[in-house]
Amino acid sequence: MRIQLLIATIAAFLLAGCDIDDALEASLPEDAKERVDRGREAILQRDMEGLRNVTSDAASEDEIAAVIELVDSVLPPGPPDDVQLAGVQVMRATSTSAGRTGTLSLAYTLDYADETYRLNMRFQKAGDSPWYFTWVDTAVAERHTGMSFDFATLNNQETVAIAGLFAIPGFVLLTFISSLLYRRVKRRILWSLFILAGAYPVFSFDWTKQVWAMTSPMITAGEGGALFDIFSFKLLGAGFQDYAPLEPAIIELAIPIGALLFWYRVMRGGPTRKEMIEQRL
Repeated sequence: MRIQLLIATIAAFLLAGCDIDDALEASLPEDAKERVDRGREAILQRDMEGLRNVTSDAASEDEIAAVIELVDSVLPPGPPDDVQLAGVQVMRATSTSAGRTGTLSLAYTLDYADETYRLNMRFQKAGDSPWYFTWVDTAVAERHTGMSFDFATLNNQETVAIAGLFAIPGFVLLTFISSLLYRRVKRRILWSLFILAGAYPVFSFDWTKQVWAMTSPMITAGEGGALFDIFSFKLLGAGFQDYAPLEPAIIELAIPIGALLFWYRVMRGGPTRKEMIEQRL
């Protein structure tokens, strides 16, 4: 019983302390942070020499000048009022020809007086070499407001998404608490973890586009190859991601297979409820 309560307490603290800004900063590789900061500041200040210091030796002066010219043609003059990290993606690969390689993609929001812009940057590294700047893109940001709704105006898809966002975690937590009241549960600690985190496959609902998609398992094909997302277990079976202002709100729902399998074992006569102990005076 104490172990299960400890697991639940740790999960509650992790959920309560989750902050998107801290999570994005923590996802940056330690050896890339300093060069990313220097590259971003060089771009915003249109500093060719500063940008040269974070690019590969193979980059020509004309290529660096083209980057400065591109940024200068889109962004207003002067520094932005606020810069926020809005997205991070790190991809690593190992090949016989190039050895270990890495690609770091970043997205920033730049708030100016009258407009918000997005700034996308990409860094790469090979082997033990430092991260070097390879690509940039910037444009006016398409703003997305946070998800808001009125229960009276929800359509069928939105109703299913909102209902699942509350019902699935409720079912998982109810199953977890109920599992503490049953005896004859072998490997109780593993079952507790499986109930809380055993939710798969994962589906997502794009609130802006009103589109359902399978997040995991999924294979995405692109020009650079195929991206395999085979396992992506969802804690408590549901999640909400609000990427405003750059991306729309996403609701993620998963099948709580851990909780379902526990109740299946109960119906098959496995775990049984603990007997109430009467205390005589």
